[in-house]
Amino acid sequence: MNAGYSTPSSLTNWQFGPNWPGRRCGAKIGLMYFNGEGVTENDAEAVKWFRKAAEQGDALAQKNLGVMYVTGEGVPVNNVKAYMWWALAKAQGDEGAAGNLDIIKEQMTPADISKAQALVDEWWEKHNN
Repeated sequence: MNAGYSTPSSLTNWQFGPNWPGRRCGAKIGLMYFNGEGVTENDAEAVKWFRKAAEQGDALAQKNLGVMYVTGEGVPVNNVKAYMWWALAKAQGDEGAAGNLDIIKEQMTPADISKAQALVDEWWEKHNN
């Protein structure tokens, strides 16, 4: 027995159940799936867990979800969504996300940046009011 810590065999028991451990755990589970640590590597599962945590406001998950969108791992490449997630993580002080934003802005049109910023504003309004 492991004193209640989740193991790969028990991971599926609380994925969607009432024992959802919170946003930081979701980001860490996403990393487990991304890296294949204790579970089979699966980018789509990583995205699912990053998204769960990102939607709850976890900056690490938001930054990682942005990476998935820019690299096309587990999701189609989408720089607008990558920008959105990185902007949200940057707003919480994530320096890595801030650096990523500087890079991706150079690869985006002003129209795409406007679309991305509108998504940021929409997300922020929905989750902070």
